[in-house]
Amino acid sequence: MFRRRYIVWIGLSAIVVLLLFNLWSQYRSLTELQTTSPLARQASWRNRLADVAFDLQDFYRQRASATLSVSPSAIIPDNWDDAVEVAFRDAPAEGVKRYFLSSPVSSRPGIVKVTLYDPATRTKVDDRTPDHWAAFSASSAFFSLILRDASVDPQQLVFGEDDPDNRVIAMPIVDSSSRAVGVAGMIVDTAHFKTAVLPGELKEDLGRHFSEDELAEMAFAVFDERNEVVASNCGEPIGNCDVWVPMQFAFSKWRLGARSLGLPQEQLAAQNFAVNFSLTILNTLALAVGIGFALRAASKEMKISQMKSDFVSNVSHELRTPLSSIRVLGEFLRSGREIEPEKLRKYGEFIETESARLAKLISNILDFANIESGRRSYDLRVGRIEDVVHEALRVYEVRLQQRGFAVDVDMPASPLPAVSIDPDALTQALSNLIDNAIKYSGESRQLRIRAWHEAGSVRVSVTDFGVGIPGDELRKIFERFHRVSTGLVHDVKGSGLGLSLVKHIVEAHGGTITVTSDVGRGSTFTLQFPAVPDVDAAGAADSGAIEGLPA
Repeated sequence: MFRRRYIVWIGLSAIVVLLLFNLWSQYRSLTELQTTSPLARQASWRNRLADVAFDLQDFYRQRASATLSVSPSAIIPDNWDDAVEVAFRDAPAEGVKRYFLSSPVSSRPGIVKVTLYDPATRTKVDDRTPDHWAAFSASSAFFSLILRDASVDPQQLVFGEDDPDNRVIAMPIVDSSSRAVGVAGMIVDTAHFKTAVLPGELKEDLGRHFSEDELAEMAFAVFDERNEVVASNCGEPIGNCDVWVPMQFAFSKWRLGARSLGLPQEQLAAQNFAVNFSLTILNTLALAVGIGFALRAASKEMKISQMKSDFVSNVSHELRTPLSSIRVLGEFLRSGREIEPEKLRKYGEFIETESARLAKLISNILDFANIESGRRSYDLRVGRIEDVVHEALRVYEVRLQQRGFAVDVDMPASPLPAVSIDPDALTQALSNLIDNAIKYSGESRQLRIRAWHEAGSVRVSVTDFGVGIPGDELRKIFERFHRVSTGLVHDVKGSGLGLSLVKHIVEAHGGTITVTSDVGRGSTFTLQFPAVPDVDAAGAADSGAIEGLPA
């Protein structure tokens, strides 16, 4: 007893050390998380804000790609006066102040012709206005390339925003040799973008990249080059932003920012640390209490074990006592001595009383045994083993696919002989074997299920190519609650009841189960059932169930 207590105290000390170590490691992890979580959250916001900023200008990106791809034939000198009208007569007017074409004049070196087009009135604009100079300035990026007959990317876009009121998007016009021969462009209607495009696009794009909870707790706003709010998702002033990213395209001097409406990120991180560490302490205390209950339960189990021993001892005594009394009185009566009627009646009453006591004791023991063991009935009927195999595979079809298993089903083309089975119980047994094969396959993703007829019996086997079972464990694996104690097999979780249940079901069907296994190469479980001779399973299914067998 002292030795057991010594072992228990050593175990308790080890558990306490582990709990304290776990508490310390959780404290370190949460402290590090408190420092890094605000930075990680800001990085996440910044990445998603960049995606929102990119999406916000998709309005002009699409227009530029669709309308600025002008054919080089449009700027041939013979039809230059009509080129801009031909190139942009079908271009959309929404969000665009002017379209333009520009190209050096071949007959007059150093001279560049820029022609503007008003999409609202569908006419050319010849006045030297600020938007004319904005178009000229944006086009100048390509002029040196045009004069040198240099090759350019036909999809290259150039943006000009020197004049905030006349933001320009320009694209080169290239010939068949990818040489720049001119420039097509548009002047953005900044006011339209601010009032008509940006508010709706901002709401839609934020909803695409942020959750509803984040949108409710954060304020977002677009700032122009004067740091004034152009659009926002809330009515109150946004103030300083926690994070911001630059806009792109023709609005690179604008910014998109976000700010938390609640507590600062550092304060939130401190609160999360306090909550999580408090939960860790509570979990540790709960685990300690659980260990205490476990020790109490173990002590209780020891008491129950002692009670069982006492019960056996008491039952043995209670059985011997009435039997001894009955035996003594029987021998007394057999001796043939003359007995007074009154004593004879008393002896009879005593024997009757002790017999009733003995019968009641035996009945109590049998009732206790029935409660402890339980009973199960099987509804046996004539059927086909192929149907059981297909049903078990159907039950595990999704799991096999999710785990990436390939199942090789080997069954003869002609029907196998019928067998007397309980389809549900046998499906359960085969499913347990398939489940074990999945769990113990290791890195292998191959299973084989075979059904065949041999020597008057129908057999079905389940083979995996996994970790295998040590030879000294093969005789024990069918025992209730037994788990393999060593190797990779022990690392797989399980109750130890599966194979015991399979063995019970198979034997209740009058069959047998065998196993062969090689460590590291896999295992094969084979079920063998006696065939039912000269019976058509399809017709026999309606002939009624065979009487069930007790568990």
